[in-house]
Amino acid sequence: MAINTFNTGAQLGAELLQKAIQLPWSPYMAVNPNTGERYVVKKSPGVIQDIPIEQAPELHALLSSHIENMPDFDPDRHTIGDNMLLARYETNSSIPLHDDCGTININGIPSHAKHSLMFYLNDADGGELHFPERDITIKPTLGAGAVFNAEEMHQVNTVNSGVRYGLLLRSYYPI
Repeated sequence: MAINTFNTGAQLGAELLQKAIQLPWSPYMAVNPNTGERYVVKKSPGVIQDIPIEQAPELHALLSSHIENMPDFDPDRHTIGDNMLLARYETNSSIPLHDDCGTININGIPSHAKHSLMFYLNDADGGELHFPERDITIKPTLGAGAVFNAEEMHQVNTVNSGVRYGLLLRSYYPI
C-alpha cells in the first residue's frame, strides 16, 4: 500500500479556506450504509460540511487526479465520491487510531471506501496526519495533502492551538 503526498501550492487552499470559514458548520455526520440515513456522531472532535462537486468542480477534478494516480486505482472498478468533506478541528481535538473503510450507497449500490485523500487548507500547530505502523507523519501545511489506502491505520494528532481545516475525498468500489 502506498501513501502519496502532494502539494498544490498555497493559493488554491487559501481561496477555499476563505469560502469555508463563511459556511454554516454542522456537527460531524455519519451515514448508515443500509439506509443512507445521516446521523450526528456525538463524540466527534470536529465539525464537517459537505461540498458537492458543483460548488468546486476544478478542485474536485484536481484532487481526483491525485487519487487516480494511486498505483492500485482501477478506473473500471473504483468511483471517486461526488462530495468532498470539509473538516474543521479546533484546539485540543484529535482523532484516535482508525481506518476509513466505511461503506456507503452509491446510486443504490453498497460501496466500500478504497482510497482516502486529505488536503490541508491552512498551516496548523499540531493536527498532523500520522501513520504509526509506517512511522510517517504529515504536517498540516497549506496546499499540501496525502492520498492513502482507506485500510491504512492512521490518526490525527492533537491540534495544539488554533484551528486545522482539511478537505477529505474518497474513492469507493462496489461490494
